[in-house]
Amino acid sequence: MIDWENTLKKIIDLYNGSPFGKHVGGLVKFIELLIKLVGMNTDHCAKEKKDARLLEELKAWAVDQHLGEEAMLGLSMEEINKLYNTAEKEMIKSAGGQSKWNALSGNVKADKRAKIVEGILAKQGKEAFEDLEENKQWFLCIFIWAGCGCHKDLNTVCGGYAAMSALWDVLGLPGPVLLANRDNDPVIQERTTTLKKGDVPTLAQQRAFEKSSCGAIKAAQIAGAIFNHKDNKKGHHDVFRFWWWEHVGIPFTFPDTSNNCFQSYCDAAAAAAFI
Repeated sequence: MIDWENTLKKIIDLYNGSPFGKHVGGLVKFIELLIKLVGMNTDHCAKEKKDARLLEELKAWAVDQHLGEEAMLGLSMEEINKLYNTAEKEMIKSAGGQSKWNALSGNVKADKRAKIVEGILAKQGKEAFEDLEENKQWFLCIFIWAGCGCHKDLNTVCGGYAAMSALWDVLGLPGPVLLANRDNDPVIQERTTTLKKGDVPTLAQQRAFEKSSCGAIKAAQIAGAIFNHKDNKKGHHDVFRFWWWEHVGIPFTFPDTSNNCFQSYCDAAAAAAFI
């Protein structure tokens, strides 16, 4: 959270010291930036969520202080002194009485007096906030945390693919052919050809079957390994590109599923539909 505060303060200092900021005139204050802050976009880790929550609380503090300052400008010195004296008496009482208050160092007293002013402003600000119109309250309160959208897209694709894969059994239809690798394929073939009805497959046969997959994602993975392998010494990416250019007439590189980039399988599916 301190890192975010320091970053925002550096932005303010940079703006205030810039030629543009000097040309516009008027210094931007940290509290003004917090009031204008309406949201934060992060990933979904706990630390970032905590930072967003703390920034929202910091904005609420800034709103109370700002409205409190404006409210205090409308009070007389007598009213302000009355508020301060009442808060000071409460502070001395909470410190343990006048004798204990007198025993405190000057720095501690100054810090507590600063907190008195902050508390008075906060109280005045909250009261002023209640008197505002609803649309103004909404603007001062709004703070939206937005998580990483790529995870939502990823969950949508994974969930949709799982639902479509399960539909074969629901409809009683044979699903896509199993695309086993060269190690598992002989074991699966043995299971298919030698097992009779009622026989139990061996552990090796069962493991080979469970470790093998089928369907669009597996087909896209294989296509990526053939047409655009991450290892330049494997696959046929250059040959494929030259062939495509010669026969189709446009440059085309198959999506990089070999590196499992985000949305690479979706891109591969779209490419396969185009091909």
